[in-house]
This record gives sequence, structure tokens and C-alpha cells, in this order.
Amino acid sequence: FPLAFMSNPIVNIIIRICLLLEASGICSACWVLVRFQKRLIGYEPDDVYLEGAPKNGSDPITRHDKDVDRFLVVTRYTYSLALLVFCVTLVMAGIFAEQSTAVNYNIPPVGAFFLFCFLICWLAVMEGGQGCL
Repeated sequence: FPLAFMSNPIVNIIIRICLLLEASGICSACWVLVRFQKRLIGYEPDDVYLEGAPKNGSDPITRHDKDVDRFLVVTRYTYSLALLVFCVTLVMAGIFAEQSTAVNYNIPPVGAFFLFCFLICWLAVMEGGQGCL
């Protein structure tokens, strides 16, 4: 199955579209959040935990950390973060207007709000733990 899937000519087009979307910066908001989460939680690279290397603290460690600190990259991340805030605002409006599937499960809007916030935070921790190292 994987060979048949990868040999499909449409897959190349889909991969090109995905790379173009990634290059636009729309999906880059998570790296801004991860940078702050890394400082807050104190994530370290694997060699600190596995090989006993000295801790790095909150200073930029990897090349990606140094790139995040550059002005143009941060600008791209900022508009991505603005898009993320806009999307979350739309979702919250839908939840509190009872236009979500939570109504079908008899979950009140406040409960759906807290469930959404918990799941977003959980997702941020999972992605941050993978992406910051």
C-alpha cells in the first residue's frame, strides 16, 4: 500500500501544496507558543537527559531557536498567531452560540469551552515537547 500511494502522481501535487502552505507561515504560530512554553517548562535537548550534558537554560540552543529570534521570522509568526487568534475566536463564537456538536451530546457551552481549552493546552504540550528539542 505505501508504494502504491507514493507512486500516485497526485501525491507529488499534494506534497507541493503542503510545502507551499508551510512556506507561507500560516502554520508557524505554534513555534512562537513553543518558544515561551520552552522557557516556562524548561525543556532541554535529548543529550541533557540521555548523556548528562549541561543544561542550556532559556538561551537559544538550536539553529531553529536562533531563527525564531530573527525579526523577519518573528513577523511571519506574528501574523500566523493573529490568524490563530481569529480562528479560536470563531470557534468560541460557535461554541457559545450553541452551533457546535457539543449541543448534540448535552454539553453546556461553558463545559465545551473548558474542554476546548484543555485539549488545546494538551496539544500545545505534546507539540512543544516534540518541536523544541
